[in-house]
Amino acid sequence: MQTKLIVFFLLGLFPGALVALLGWLDPVPAMGAGAALGLAFAFFPQGRPKHLRQILDFELGYPLQDLQIVTNTHPSFRFVDLYRACEAAIGSEQDVKKVEEHEDVRLSVLNPGYNANGPARTRAAKVFPVSPDETVTYRTAMIWLAPAKRLVVRVYEFDRFVTVEVAADTLDEAARIQKEIEKASFTNSIFRGQFVHIDQGQEIHVEPGYSVPGMLQLRFHEADPVHREDIVLEPKIEEALVRNVLDIQQKREALQSKGIPTRRGVLLYGPPGTGKTFTCRYLAECLTDTTILAVSGSGLRNVTQCFSLARSLAPTLLILEDADLVFSERERNFQNQTLGNMMDELDGLKENDRVSVLMTTNSIERIERAIRDRPGRISQAIYLGPPSAPLRERYLRHHLRDEELERIDLAKVCGISEGASQAFLIAWVHRARQFALEAGEMSTECFSDALDEMIELSKGAEKLLGFSL
Repeated sequence: MQTKLIVFFLLGLFPGALVALLGWLDPVPAMGAGAALGLAFAFFPQGRPKHLRQILDFELGYPLQDLQIVTNTHPSFRFVDLYRACEAAIGSEQDVKKVEEHEDVRLSVLNPGYNANGPARTRAAKVFPVSPDETVTYRTAMIWLAPAKRLVVRVYEFDRFVTVEVAADTLDEAARIQKEIEKASFTNSIFRGQFVHIDQGQEIHVEPGYSVPGMLQLRFHEADPVHREDIVLEPKIEEALVRNVLDIQQKREALQSKGIPTRRGVLLYGPPGTGKTFTCRYLAECLTDTTILAVSGSGLRNVTQCFSLARSLAPTLLILEDADLVFSERERNFQNQTLGNMMDELDGLKENDRVSVLMTTNSIERIERAIRDRPGRISQAIYLGPPSAPLRERYLRHHLRDEELERIDLAKVCGISEGASQAFLIAWVHRARQFALEAGEMSTECFSDALDEMIELSKGAEKLLGFSL
């Protein structure tokens, strides 16, 4: 600092001395004024400011306080969609500038009442999945500035939320841009047309006796696709599923042109292991241009948010698995508010909304009667039970397609598996293969021995294994 003062002092003396030599001013006042000017420059901040508010004012060329601010907050899973929508909203002009910053994000940096005098440190980058097999890396706090448009847009992630701030000349203009960002974030969403699972995050315990519910969490479906030959369905059941699930989505315009409502709720019910989840996954694979939202467990408690997301990403198939766990009869339901929300959402679907609901349950008798018995909420109930002998044979042939079948009497195998569920048949094939390794070849006896071990040693627990005598 001492060297800087000396340099600027000497630089100030030089123009003062020159002015004095030219006779324009007396030497002492001229050189004194020059020296003072040099010292003033020595103390004047040089280059780009270091503090965030100063950086924003510097880049804009006018005070940020001159602009009006509108702020919106969203769930954290929407960060990528909102980041991209903010970047698109600011435009692609050459004078658009980006500021990577890390501030006290609990406060609004763009709010004129907030004194953002902290250093603009670069915030850590974070990896976000944008499809089942693709990720992107973004800074979790970013500001875009368009001085010519008098526009500033900021997005940041903090805790369980994403906040978007827009600063413009007027509140109306800032609100308009906020709406554009919201619309674009859903129109171009990374979840649109994808198969997505919805879970609920763990509750956050704020203090003893008080906790905050977990936020929705979305993850892309990564399991292997389910093909037609992987499931066992009666022809009439398959026709009903095509008519009430696939056609509703794939032939929507044709149906609406004939005045047929495309609002449809389907309930799949039956004992465990009979293919309800597999059937849902198969239907999801068939709907390539539809968003699939699969909700289970605690995620069902946020049914209002799930339906809101389904509407925003329509056309959508909303799958609610094991619905009886949350939507049981009100007399025994400790979550009556969630049950009420579910009925409100089903009633709120318009005739031609592009949202279909597919529910599954192992215990239809536990489902609230106002859901299962009232026309319009559930339009079709389909029972999925243990497959018939012809279907069991087809199912076994599919899972034995890599085996030599000469020594296997499939008719006998199908005969002794009466009442077996699809899940049991798969487990039975795996066990028979284990016996075949010991015997050296696959045969009917391998199936008989495997069945004896699975059943004879499980007295009283057959139904737990998906098998009943």
